[in-house]
Amino acid sequence: MKTVQLGVVLLMLFMLTGTIIYKTSDQSAPLQLSESMKDTYRSVAWHSLNEAEQVGVINHWKEADVSFRKNEHLMIFPVGEAQAHIFEKIRDKVEQWITVTFHTNHDERLRPITVVIHPGSGEVVGYVARF
Repeated sequence: MKTVQLGVVLLMLFMLTGTIIYKTSDQSAPLQLSESMKDTYRSVAWHSLNEAEQVGVINHWKEADVSFRKNEHLMIFPVGEAQAHIFEKIRDKVEQWITVTFHTNHDERLRPITVVIHPGSGEVVGYVARF
């Protein structure tokens, strides 16, 4: 139910804010996100974490890094069984994922928590491996 509510909120935000992803005048420049969309993705990613993960985050969640990352540079673990099935079908069709990175008190051993979001739907699809 929580996922459905987040999806509805995201859809409404996308409709209200208009274009969410834009290119600069330089065609070789990477895709960019508006600040309002970065805030939306931070919120979606933050609420996908469990309480133990949230407690370990050392910076305020609104300061998390939001960026595009190429598919081939990520080892993504899907959120659950249902997402794993969907993820396998779309993995090779998505060139870049939106990632939100939270630094934790375990970064030295495990790396930060990086949430992976589908750029079209705005849904969390998984997490980057932390080993």
